[in-house]
Amino acid sequence: MKGAGLVSPAVTGGVGATPRWSVRLRWALAGIAGSWLLALAAHLVGLDWLLPLVLLAGTTLVVRSSRFVADRVVVAGSLLFGATCAAGLLISVWPWHMHPVPVAGTALSAVVVLAAVRGVPLSLTPRFRLVDVTIPICAMLAAGVAWYPMRVGRFTARFAEAASGGDMAAHFMIFDGIRGAGGYTFLQQDAASASVPPSFLNYPQGGHFVAALLDAFVRPGARPDGLTSLNDFLWINLGSLVLLCAVLAWAVNRVAGPGFRLMLALPTTLLAASLVCLGDLQTVVRCGFWAELVCLSLLVVLCAVLIRPLRSTGEQIAVVSALFVAIAYTYYFVLPVAAVAVLAFLFRYRGRVRRRWVLTGVAVVLTAGLSAVPVVVNVLAVQRDLGTGTALTALGAIDPMNGTLMLALAGLVVAGLFGARGRLGPAGELLLAVLVASAGYAGAIAVFQYRTAGYVSYYYEKALHVVAIVLVIGLGLALRRLLPNLVTPGGVRGVRAILVCLALTATSMQVFNPMHSPLPTAYDRGSNLGRLRLKGKLAQKHAGAMIETVLRVPDPDRRTTIVLPTFGDEVFVSVWIAVIERDYPGLAEWRDWASIGRRRTPDELVAFLRAHPGRYQVVTTDAAQRAAILKAGDTLDVEVVAFDPNPKYVSSW
Repeated sequence: MKGAGLVSPAVTGGVGATPRWSVRLRWALAGIAGSWLLALAAHLVGLDWLLPLVLLAGTTLVVRSSRFVADRVVVAGSLLFGATCAAGLLISVWPWHMHPVPVAGTALSAVVVLAAVRGVPLSLTPRFRLVDVTIPICAMLAAGVAWYPMRVGRFTARFAEAASGGDMAAHFMIFDGIRGAGGYTFLQQDAASASVPPSFLNYPQGGHFVAALLDAFVRPGARPDGLTSLNDFLWINLGSLVLLCAVLAWAVNRVAGPGFRLMLALPTTLLAASLVCLGDLQTVVRCGFWAELVCLSLLVVLCAVLIRPLRSTGEQIAVVSALFVAIAYTYYFVLPVAAVAVLAFLFRYRGRVRRRWVLTGVAVVLTAGLSAVPVVVNVLAVQRDLGTGTALTALGAIDPMNGTLMLALAGLVVAGLFGARGRLGPAGELLLAVLVASAGYAGAIAVFQYRTAGYVSYYYEKALHVVAIVLVIGLGLALRRLLPNLVTPGGVRGVRAILVCLALTATSMQVFNPMHSPLPTAYDRGSNLGRLRLKGKLAQKHAGAMIETVLRVPDPDRRTTIVLPTFGDEVFVSVWIAVIERDYPGLAEWRDWASIGRRRTPDELVAFLRAHPGRYQVVTTDAAQRAAILKAGDTLDVEVVAFDPNPKYVSSW
């Protein structure tokens, strides 16, 4: 009969029908009770680590914007990440803090209530696309590149690879401080100040909080000792790299759209993952920019769902809000790009969003309010300590991006957007908007730095990381649009085909053989980072000395340890030891004093110890250092330990 197909299954009561509210209420109450019983039972039998997986699986079943497993898992993970960052404000102050039972019970109950309110029939039939096979392949590539230089399997080898950048010590310190305080350090300053100095208490720490909360499920109870906690963080760091490459492959496939074939998807996603594992973005790993590493994964997913929105407007708004909050809490440096991208989406799909204006308005208010918390907390702290302008022009350890690679990627993507037949369409328009936003952001920072300091530096290079990620996301769409030109001979299209092939070849070569940046920079261009990583030449050469000192030199009086080994006064030896032993606040001033690029004399060391009185333990075999400290006598509260953490211990643990 005409119009019969318009009758909803929810009305007729057929298969897949939405149950009545009375039925939903009964199921919701039963589900809430079951959630708490499951959390309690898992804790009693020591299976707390299963609860996050159950939560992710449950959220995946509730999601209905896609039929495919990969899409559902990414959407569910994004919702949970953003919700966890926001829930951290409550978890930090409630009496149970990170205890698995109340956290898991509350989270599982929330998923049950959400399913009951939406009345979503659960879909238990897994669906896969052929191109989704690139996701585990890229993840395995990242894991293999990370594993190869530390294949000996010892803890020190894993630590040496992660400790090559000084920022990693700070990120571990924040992670460990959150684990000990039971919440955000800016909300638990009294509990965290013993191991985290004031300059890091207000650092954006959403990613650190999520990692610490997961660690609390793996190791419930009190915070473990420093080396055990470090071991956990090393695995989290490795997982973060694998996750970035996996979501990058997913995003390339999604942005390219439904017709993206495996024969083109595989080399494109591998090229994208290679840029992270073996190319210029390896600097994020080498320098220990862990928060940026996590944030890039969030930004990749955000860009993908903005360029190719989800089918459900409600879920689209929820996911975008969750990712925006997550970026604000994790690394708000990229927030301007995310904000412009979201505004471009709202404008392009204004008709669709207008139909859910109430939900959109509520989401905007909640997102703005929650996102403002970490930004305001950190900006006020930076303004107090440095000033925002000074911070923006600050130098830091970072490898410059390859300008030739950036231009090759940009040329390929722009050629795909404008050089192929057909209109851009919504996906092409939004990709172009995100690309313009990221390039404009990097350009604005470059202008500011060049006018202020005469060269581009640290934060300009970080802005280029965002540009590179956006270019890589759009690579699949660009190649898919150019594919007809690649297979059509003759005329202008033949010229385009040649240019595209040359651009793709040049891009691939630049990933492995980077050239000098054509832009003025404060840094020198070194060798290919991926090649150095695989050869083990990026490892921290003093990693064994650090672990050996922690294990062999007792510190029962909880003194601040300063290591001056015979092979030189490497500052990060003492920094890492202080972070592992959780007394870094007492070492912060010494680090600033010692990081001057030259070896300090024994008399200068004694002068510093007198100017900054404290309880110190100096580990050294340098006779001159020992004599100077002993000569100072009772005027210093310093214990001298004659111990030589020789570099031979690099491979002994």
